[in-house]
Amino acid sequence: MVEMCLVLAIVTILLAVFSLPGRYTTQTLHISMLRLQSFIETVQSEAVAQGAERTVRIQGNQAISEQRRLQLPASVSCEGTILHFYPQYTSAPAATIRCQDGRRESLVIQLGRGRSEIRAQE
Repeated sequence: MVEMCLVLAIVTILLAVFSLPGRYTTQTLHISMLRLQSFIETVQSEAVAQGAERTVRIQGNQAISEQRRLQLPASVSCEGTILHFYPQYTSAPAATIRCQDGRRESLVIQLGRGRSEIRAQE
């Protein structure tokens, strides 16, 4: 009886450990998109607070502004985009940032207030 419980415990632990990487890889892109969205909103808020224009350049797996840099995982790749944020809490141009890591998601940034939304692509 003790041996059977021990074997079941070992099998359960092994199954749990080997199933974690699969769960992590399915979430990598979405977590990266949330981080990118947060980065952009932070830069936009800084532009308003400091009363100065800010630019964000997105290329590959990096987002770069004058004062900040976001490094996404190497498996995530985004189309190049340049965004400008102004002290009046506006942004230009409206943009769609498309990223992929086998799956595809987009970060849609509206013209004007710069509101953003993450959308999964089929």
